[in-house]
Amino acid sequence: MSKLLHIKGSRTKIFSSLPSNEVGNDGDIILSTIKGKGNYLCAKINGRWNVANKLEDLNKIGKTSIKNLGVDMLRIGNATLIQNQSGININQSTTIDKNAFGDIAENLKGLYIDFDRTVAGSGTAAHNDIGIDLDVNSASLGTSSVKGMDIDVVGATSGTHTAIGIDLDVDSADTNIGILINTAGTHMKLVANADTDDYATLAVANTGDLTIATVGDGSNDSDLTLDVDGDLILDPSTQKTIINATDGLYFDGGTHTYIAESSADNLRFTVGGTILLDLTEALINSVNVNAAILTVDSQKPIYFDGGSNTYIVESSADVLDIKVGNDLIFQITESAADGNTIDIENACIGFTQIEPTYDATTTVVDFRHSNKQNLTFGSGSITNLTLYFPLVSGNFQLLIKQDGTGSRTITNYKVYEFDESLADGSVAVIFAGGSNPTLTTDANHVDILSFYWDADNEIAYGVATLDFQF
Repeated sequence: MSKLLHIKGSRTKIFSSLPSNEVGNDGDIILSTIKGKGNYLCAKINGRWNVANKLEDLNKIGKTSIKNLGVDMLRIGNATLIQNQSGININQSTTIDKNAFGDIAENLKGLYIDFDRTVAGSGTAAHNDIGIDLDVNSASLGTSSVKGMDIDVVGATSGTHTAIGIDLDVDSADTNIGILINTAGTHMKLVANADTDDYATLAVANTGDLTIATVGDGSNDSDLTLDVDGDLILDPSTQKTIINATDGLYFDGGTHTYIAESSADNLRFTVGGTILLDLTEALINSVNVNAAILTVDSQKPIYFDGGSNTYIVESSADVLDIKVGNDLIFQITESAADGNTIDIENACIGFTQIEPTYDATTTVVDFRHSNKQNLTFGSGSITNLTLYFPLVSGNFQLLIKQDGTGSRTITNYKVYEFDESLADGSVAVIFAGGSNPTLTTDANHVDILSFYWDADNEIAYGVATLDFQF
């Protein structure tokens, strides 16, 4: 017995640090005194040193607290904490209840988990680490619910207090993601504190489409407001910012100044409730300026070829130039008492020649559509040659050709004003000499009738140039 006591006593040593596994043998006991941390009882079992809890001073025997306890399994009531390579598993229903008093200034934590993994000196070992791994599987035959985590954070206004539900700080990786949510339904639901029936949702479809929706239990008043301290930048990769058909883009807080597709392929600009501009894609594309004045600053051109050399511009005060291919073609000058002018430079003015439809009873020649008309007789003479003149005064010409038979004549030359009513000044052409001309009746011969139309007095004066032969 004396030898055994001597052997056990001789194995007890005092270290200034915790022993490594290379020191001692199974059954050895070492006391480790670590400066700043305290005293620890160490025992070597199965080739590894095991450390008991920190040793307390005898004077504090009635106030002993357990700190830095190292165990493989700890049972507290119905809860069991099991330590393994992956961490600590807790079975049964577990409650951590910690109460503190606010009579001193101190920072406390209800549950603190410190997980650190050091980088190996070499190798390519990969690790997928999780600080807290929460798996919840729940089934029910009734109306039930399941929550992965229920967090209630209640602050107070007794002082200046800020309450935060979750504080995330994610950084220092190649890719940093604050929250990753993968769900088959709504990815996020934001509920109003005052009314849980008012909420907003964020959902991501399989295509990556993001839908932000607002829902209220009242009228359509669940707005989406973007209050940006800077620019609002829309940069879609498709270069399309889409507004649904007939929906308006408002510029005055949503009242009466907006741009909208008023109907299919019709873009309408409304200002102050008044329609000012319509852009229409139809058989003929059109721009309609409604109830507005379209203005261009002085000497600023309006281009028609992408901004190069075909344009309209006020070249100087009250002088309007029309340039084509950078050549001045048409110039309009307002000179008041000196007379307004239209100057055509390096160009000629032509008219599209129209061929009226021959009718033995009434043949209509409509000078409202062209100053130059070409009429060939049909199978007989014409009783009434009806002439329509425009709202403005001008010179007009009608070429009359006999057919292959000839001997065709015109009995009456009737005059109508722009609205197709008989001319007030004279219902018939007033020809030089006071009588209707005698047309050339030879086959295929040509006569030319020239008319001066006095729109103010509604009188047509006519002159015949006869017998152009072939």
